[in-house]
Amino acid sequence: MMTIALLSPHQQNYSETFIQAHKTYLKDKVLHYHGAKHHILLEGSKSLWAIKKTVLNRLKNKLRVRQYTPWYQPVLDSFTKEGVSVVLVEFGHHAFKHIDLLKASKLPVVVHFHGFDAHVYDVVEQCNQYQEVFQIARKIIAVSQVMRRQLMALGCPEDKLVVTPCGPHSGFKAITPSFNNQQFVSVGRFTNKKAPHLTILAFKQVLNSYPEATLCMVGDGILLSSCKILVKALNIEQSVLFLGVLSRDEISKIFSQAIAFVQHSVVAENGDSEGTPVAVLEASLSGLPVVATKHAGIPDVVIHKQTGLLCDEFDVDTMAKHMIHLANNSNYAETLGKQGKQFVASQFSLEKHISVVQKTLEFSCKE
Repeated sequence: MMTIALLSPHQQNYSETFIQAHKTYLKDKVLHYHGAKHHILLEGSKSLWAIKKTVLNRLKNKLRVRQYTPWYQPVLDSFTKEGVSVVLVEFGHHAFKHIDLLKASKLPVVVHFHGFDAHVYDVVEQCNQYQEVFQIARKIIAVSQVMRRQLMALGCPEDKLVVTPCGPHSGFKAITPSFNNQQFVSVGRFTNKKAPHLTILAFKQVLNSYPEATLCMVGDGILLSSCKILVKALNIEQSVLFLGVLSRDEISKIFSQAIAFVQHSVVAENGDSEGTPVAVLEASLSGLPVVATKHAGIPDVVIHKQTGLLCDEFDVDTMAKHMIHLANNSNYAETLGKQGKQFVASQFSLEKHISVVQKTLEFSCKE
């Protein structure tokens, strides 16, 4: 049995459900080290730094000498104590930030990229195009074919790359949408790459044909206030509901009452891009048709006119036409949704994703 050290920037972030999935479902022992450098903590234990500092201070007082200790030594000591056999790092930039630790550990390393870390121009530049990360990692995980090509363009050897979208929680499969209204739903952070303001502009056109339609928007983020102002300026406050961050059960209830999931993802001005949005997979597994853009990993998991309807980035008019078409044809929406549920369940389940990650870690230990 392996002991996996899972390194991530945060202990828990509502939008990073994939980290929780890796912690919960990988079949071996998983130790979660969260934070950065001197602030790294092992989940469920006391501070690594306080313990190490106390020991060092005692030694210094006895020997009365100054002794340099690398910042990462307490983490290495913890790896040794816990019998860590492989390191799984969430996000490429997090791996770069801790490259000295990863090198010093002499353990097999797998780095899981997710989205912005592979695409934002400044991040990639600050990480020196990930040359050291590609060199020390046994395997690199990408979540879409677009990301795979991006990492290869940066210099990642093709034989190190593994592609697996982060899977949706299996609980969404139990949902059966009603398709008896014109309620659209979006779930995700209010960020530039998800472009919620463009979804709102498309929905405004839907209201011209279906004034009783509603748009439920779940999540928060830097563009939330701007989107609320936009809704007010468009005089559609009664039709757009901002619901904030919701639990999985609450999202499931909204999915069951909706006719379609909508998301207008784009490449942001700074290069930021999606991986393969988990919310898109969750909606499809729930049986909802997906109206979205031909962006990043979305076309990998949404088949146009079979499991959803796609448009080009920034093509608000076509997105609106797709939404109107579904609002006018609930039977068609239901057919797309059923086909999407079957497609995602068979090709992109969480179980399949975990299996790929598991095998990648096992292979890295044997290599």
